[in-house]
Amino acid sequence: MEDIYDIVADSGADTYGFILEKKRALKLLAKLEIKESLRLTSRNKTIDEYTKKKFAKEYPALQPELNKKLKSKCPFRVRYINFKKGGKSLTNTLIMLENSQSLNELCKKNKKAYGTYVEIVFAGLYQPSREILPKTHKVLKAFLDRFNFTYYDLSKDFLSDDDVCNSKEMFKKSVADINDGEIWTENKTTHYANDLKDKNIKKVFIYDKYIKESVYHKQRLSPKLQRWKRIEMRVIVKQRWSKYNKSEIWKYNDILDQIAGHYSQLAMFGIDTKMLKSQLAYFDDGRRTLKKGIKFKELLVA
Repeated sequence: MEDIYDIVADSGADTYGFILEKKRALKLLAKLEIKESLRLTSRNKTIDEYTKKKFAKEYPALQPELNKKLKSKCPFRVRYINFKKGGKSLTNTLIMLENSQSLNELCKKNKKAYGTYVEIVFAGLYQPSREILPKTHKVLKAFLDRFNFTYYDLSKDFLSDDDVCNSKEMFKKSVADINDGEIWTENKTTHYANDLKDKNIKKVFIYDKYIKESVYHKQRLSPKLQRWKRIEMRVIVKQRWSKYNKSEIWKYNDILDQIAGHYSQLAMFGIDTKMLKSQLAYFDDGRRTLKKGIKFKELLVA
């Protein structure tokens, strides 16, 4: 058990998000010579399905003040650049959201025209059963070097015998020290804490990673991974990477360790941070490299 635990137990940053002016985002994509690769997600059925689930809350509500003409000029849409030829997941993909609910609200707040801002998302950066391409990290680093990043998601993997789908009370207990509201359950598979005492934490959630990868993403995983769980936390930043105090990352990492400790005795003393350290080292110094390949390769079923 300890051997497989050592393989699974690790921490990493899974998502980085940016909200910035559309013209500045397109200018950087042009400089990186990838602007022409922007495509509507409707061109890739799998990615289109993923983005509709992942960004469901960003679809604009009906807004009376927006007449039909304005809606037709500024439609909600999601475009993407896939860095892996034929890729069918959000890993190795840049996502661009336009005219979403939150972006429209930001335009109103700043008295800007609708469509001024876009949201750029790099998701699936910590996926032990998939390879993250060097180009994905290179493009993300270019955004981190030039723009304020808006948020990031910390992830922590471990093994646990607890049935996450039926353990809402366990999650409620595990986040009691940081939570200030109700626990929400989505599709009977994921538990969320959305009202946190630290207002820089947007949400904390836990789910069965084995079920998500094998059932929803159709990956053929070894039965040895059936106890694979993941806890994630979204942290709001709105700051340049070079200016951000990295001790904040370790503060939130410690909070996730405390939550994971409720699910596994082996996690009580903290979960490894090999991947997280490698990611931070690369983004601080681009001359470093991140390991290529698939961490769980021997645990994938051919």
